Amino acid sequence: MADISYLASSRFEALTIMRVRARPLDLPLSTPIATAQAPLTSAPLVLLDAQTDQGIVGRVKRQGREDRTAT
Repeated sequence: MADISYLASSRFEALTIMRVRARPLDLPLSTPIATAQAPLTSAPLVLLDAQTDQGIVGRVKRQGREDRTAT
């Protein structure tokens, strides 16, 4: 496991997240992908932006489908 104790150092100032923006997208695939359940005709993803009180913006992309068949 990586040592991240340096993150607790006082040289880092605490940031406050002021705004979070989520943008869901469902991008159509030019060629469907065959699966055992059903063909996949699109690629869903969510783009997330988080902005701090200092104006720093962090961005992340989350791809994938929610498995609604799992119990």
